[in-house]
Amino acid sequence: MQIPPAPPGARAIELRRKNGPSLWAWVDEADYEDVSRFHWYATVGGPYVARNVRREDGTRTIEYLHRRLIPGAERVDHRDGDGLNNTRANLRATTHAENMRNRRGPAAHGTSGFLGVSWQKDRGKWQAYLRDDAGKRHVGQFASPVAAAIARDCACLAVDPEHFTLNFPELRDLVA
Repeated sequence: MQIPPAPPGARAIELRRKNGPSLWAWVDEADYEDVSRFHWYATVGGPYVARNVRREDGTRTIEYLHRRLIPGAERVDHRDGDGLNNTRANLRATTHAENMRNRRGPAAHGTSGFLGVSWQKDRGKWQAYLRDDAGKRHVGQFASPVAAAIARDCACLAVDPEHFTLNFPELRDLVA
């Protein structure tokens, strides 16, 4: 099987699978020697890279590759949302709340197609909001979902410029 192209300075690790095509995880060249000596697999539903470990007392546990690379962190976040990309540039130590701000996927986008934007039927407007440590914050009401999404992204950048997943990631470059 052909290995997909690696990010610059990264090497591929083949992940064990019972069924289906091979998956590959990425680690930095500097971490490859340490992690390649173990048998890693892709978890279901992530996927994340993990391996089974037997403790000294005989019990079993799971070690996740991203936690091995950044030990002691409360949580480890994959900046790009790809659990197979375990290059150091893609990993960062975070809190649970910060990690939840970086969620991706259709469930997080609702019916508007944008994160943090919902239709207010009684008002006939699109409402923008964000969630952070303080709870749900209302940003405002707008005539279009795009305007609401832009306002939501701007509010997210004002609260935490690094951890929120944005509807329009290019806005992050304008603020920086």
